[in-house]
Amino acid sequence: MGTKDQTTFDVCVIGGGPAGSVVSHRLASLGYKVCIIESQKFPRPNHIGASLLPSTLPLLDCIGVRESVENTGFLLHERTIVWWSETFPIYKNQHEQPGFHVDRGQFDQLLLQNAKENGVEVHQPAHAFRPERIKTQKWQIRIRQDGMQRTILSKIVVDASGGRSLVPGRRILASAPLLALYAYWKGTNFQTIEARIEAGESEWFWYAPLSQNKAVTAVFLDPSCLSLNSKQGIENIYHKLLNRFRLFPAKFIKGIEGKVKICDASTRYAENPIGDSFIRIGDACLCLDPLSSQGIQSAVASGLQAAIIINTFLKYPEDTELAISFYNARQKEKRNEYITKTASFYQQVAAVRNKLFWHQRATFPEGQLAPILKTKSFDGNCKIQLSDHAYMNSTPIIEGNRIISKHALYHDMLSRPIAFVGGVEIVPLLRKVSPGTTIQDILQVWSKNLPVELSYNIMAWLWIRKIIVPFHL
Repeated sequence: MGTKDQTTFDVCVIGGGPAGSVVSHRLASLGYKVCIIESQKFPRPNHIGASLLPSTLPLLDCIGVRESVENTGFLLHERTIVWWSETFPIYKNQHEQPGFHVDRGQFDQLLLQNAKENGVEVHQPAHAFRPERIKTQKWQIRIRQDGMQRTILSKIVVDASGGRSLVPGRRILASAPLLALYAYWKGTNFQTIEARIEAGESEWFWYAPLSQNKAVTAVFLDPSCLSLNSKQGIENIYHKLLNRFRLFPAKFIKGIEGKVKICDASTRYAENPIGDSFIRIGDACLCLDPLSSQGIQSAVASGLQAAIIINTFLKYPEDTELAISFYNARQKEKRNEYITKTASFYQQVAAVRNKLFWHQRATFPEGQLAPILKTKSFDGNCKIQLSDHAYMNSTPIIEGNRIISKHALYHDMLSRPIAFVGGVEIVPLLRKVSPGTTIQDILQVWSKNLPVELSYNIMAWLWIRKIIVPFHL
């Protein structure tokens, strides 16, 4: 095997999926020398397919790729048929801007090309060996590409290598394990058919059109189902289960395309998401149960956030620990949010179907935030004070392209410290709340520097969360 000279980068990203492409593009835009090492040739054929939520589109604006995505020809995701815990299917329409059903192979290729055009050096297909720390406080990553071996030196390593997570570290299973059996299907007029989700006896089904003549259908089940049917191949198990999928649009289907595939769909997370010179993003940091429909959005958001963390590492090294603290806290918060949301979906079916599959997955994380109860609107003449459970302290936050420390509001009803409400710093406003002052008086003071409606909305936000409470001696 031949060898080549070593090359030095500011940041080496291992993995060219959405998270890796997004963080690379942003860092290149900030002036850093960045490379991506991707093991597979694109377009990759092994992704189930995905929902691109409308809320992801503004994030794509940050890397200048939204227009390209919207004009690529992906099918609009305008309506979904859901047959979950109800006794009949529910039609859910996207009343505002719809998202898209995207072919992941095509979508990932588009994002990677966007990073390359922004100056990111892409090695593909290339095999990366496990990164090693060397004495110069850099990472050494040996790669093999086109029969040649070369060495990359980098100040920062970004692990965007998916579930295999190339940087060593423990991965924790956050809920009962889940497998996906899926296949692509050929047919006609798929663009006229809605996405479909259905709860079975001890499994759930998902169908989505990817183009006019291509769709994907998946069955999500417990791994024990395969061991119980070990004498049957996954093809037979898949087709047998698919017979239970009442919403499957059989009349539009002409036949299966390729083989039935299998993949792990469990929720897992990295025990250590970040260190002082590495960071995990995308599935390498947090793999989500597909029921959340948040996979792409989570990957894109983690890439954007990681770019800010890395910029802080490299440009403001004195704030490295602050950035690490911020990222750890946000990852824990995101993990609990998604796990809670997914568990609530499983709980809906567990309430009407007494099967172990549903009960095992209707498990909520410890210490989840209690729901906010509806509260009567406040009276402007009510005398108020700050809750005894509220206090102010410093916390790391994002400001521009770096992490800084800022005073924030802490309270039992908040999942994390809050520095801004409605785009306004909240601590200076709260410092103007003297015990026994009326709401109307406080609103008048706030409205000297803020629009009246915004002042009212901030007060309502604080009142509902019992941060501002009636005055008591």
